[in-house]
Amino acid sequence: MKVLLKCLALTAALGLAVTAPEARATLVVPGNVFVVPNAQPDPLAGTTILADTGVQGFNVTSGGENLTGTGEAAVVTNYAGNPFGSGDLTFIYQVHLTSSSPAGNVISQLTMASFSGFLTDVGYFIQNVGDVIPDTANRSSPPGPTVRFQFTATGISPGQTSAILIINTNATQYAPGALTVQDGVTVNLQGFEPAVVPEPGTVMGALTGLVLLGGYGLRRRMK
Repeated sequence: MKVLLKCLALTAALGLAVTAPEARATLVVPGNVFVVPNAQPDPLAGTTILADTGVQGFNVTSGGENLTGTGEAAVVTNYAGNPFGSGDLTFIYQVHLTSSSPAGNVISQLTMASFSGFLTDVGYFIQNVGDVIPDTANRSSPPGPTVRFQFTATGISPGQTSAILIINTNATQYAPGALTVQDGVTVNLQGFEPAVVPEPGTVMGALTGLVLLGGYGLRRRMK
């Protein structure tokens, strides 16, 4: 099964890697504006992986429908395809659908949250021949916290894997987030999201408070 990590990507047995063209910015602004994502360079080539969820399995049944498969999310830096800067963060995702019921049920949408307050540029990388690429991508209405990739043409069918989905941002920090698989059945997996850098004054205030508390404790011990 194909996953995001380099070591597993090198041993994937489902075809040859495809080289993507030069990245082009596809800024996705809040307001449900649909765009066709761009093919981008390999987000695992020459980048630094800051965090990786590992492969997460799911088997969820709801309303008589079932989805079984795996998903993975990671956050990297030093990505050549990030138009905002090499030091800014890129969030990547990939899912595989093992089986579904009733027959013919597919994954039609993947949702990532929360990207409110950050610039986003979306794309994909075809890791192996046969990877399913998204038809469109969009951000929810202001403040635009979620980014969605739609597979409306054919969906991700059992036995298929999505292309590596890429969200470039101008963020420099990250926090735990969510990756949601949707098609009648909703599957919530662990992911990552941008995090706001604390204001310098807030940081200094917190440090001052810690120093004062430490001094108070020290004085009590000395008494």
